[in-house]
Amino acid sequence: MDELKPGDFKLFAKTLSDTDAMLYAGISGEVSPLYLNESFAAGTELKTRTVHPMLVAALCGGAIYRLLSPAVRTRSREFRFLLPVYAGDTITACAEVKEVRREENRVILNVSCYNQNEEKVMEGTCDEILVTQDSEV
Repeated sequence: MDELKPGDFKLFAKTLSDTDAMLYAGISGEVSPLYLNESFAAGTELKTRTVHPMLVAALCGGAIYRLLSPAVRTRSREFRFLLPVYAGDTITACAEVKEVRREENRVILNVSCYNQNEEKVMEGTCDEILVTQDSEV
């Protein structure tokens, strides 16, 4: 933690597949036809199924892990979804240190996700507590 400073960041990228969306629906119970039913989605302004927004947000965890290893305990995570994401999109999540609170073992992060066209699809903030095997929880 001593070496962390504002501006430090890590990235995590993944191409989201139909399988990812179906597995997420099963795990989360979020079975909206907007995410699972092509006929329903075709009749909306989006014209096709989209990926669950919280699946997109979950990719931030990959970037956070790479930045704040070995583990964190989340105090809060807040997201704003700016554009839809579709199966087949490659999403790059970025976690960037905004503030380090060493006395509390806390790190405040700005997070964002971009699609393969470099369009920002999500942004937010995370408040994380660094956890090691010898730290108190």
